[in-house]
Amino acid sequence: MIQIIDIIKEDLNKSGIYKIYNNINSKIYIGSAVNFRKRLNLHKVSLKNNKHSNKHLQNHFNKYGESSLFFEIIMFCEVDHLIKNEQVFIDKCIEEHQDLFNIRLIADSNLGVQFTEEHKRKISDSEKGKIVTEETRKKLFISKMGHVGRTWSKEQKEEQSIKLIGKNIGKIRTQEFKDNLSILYKGTKKPNLIENKNANRKAVIDTVTGQIFESVVDAANFYNIKRTTLINQLKERYKNKTNLIYYDSNN
Repeated sequence: MIQIIDIIKEDLNKSGIYKIYNNINSKIYIGSAVNFRKRLNLHKVSLKNNKHSNKHLQNHFNKYGESSLFFEIIMFCEVDHLIKNEQVFIDKCIEEHQDLFNIRLIADSNLGVQFTEEHKRKISDSEKGKIVTEETRKKLFISKMGHVGRTWSKEQKEEQSIKLIGKNIGKIRTQEFKDNLSILYKGTKKPNLIENKNANRKAVIDTVTGQIFESVVDAANFYNIKRTTLINQLKERYKNKTNLIYYDSNN
């Protein structure tokens, strides 16, 4: 893990300026944090999942591993002074010709960033046109059969029957659809509904902005992505084109 240098446990919940350095070369990373513990966890989660927004730090991690990195607090300060103080230390490193992992040499922050509808639309568009394997198609088909295993009252059954009759008049079912139904209802292993429910409740983090969502549903709604699509990407059933990953505060 990234080693924490000379930090009292209680201090990790404070705000201020920190640096990440390594035992391979002289490069360091200067950053600011509203909460040191959360910021450190974000670095660790992003690096482990190869999703860190800083490609230089990510490349170093991939080559030398997490044990080569060290996290150290430089100073404590109020949240309002974070950017100003971070810039001071970046400028000092530049003046002293210190090698930096930092890509942006002008300090800024994603704190409180609100994405525009245009930005959300671009994220949504990035989900379109992907190639889905046959296995994934079957999994998606099963995941959409949300009524399987549900207990219906007599009134609900009658209402649902009327709806289905109206929807299915004149419909021609493909052989693939019929085969999938056969697999679903003939006792073949069904999807683990408990697992899917637990997946919905897991926290999700945006590795670029640092924003944490309490559930997959919240993240999917925010970025206008289908919940099932996002779950499949987070579980790596097919390529994850977002900056989102599952977040575990204990990491």
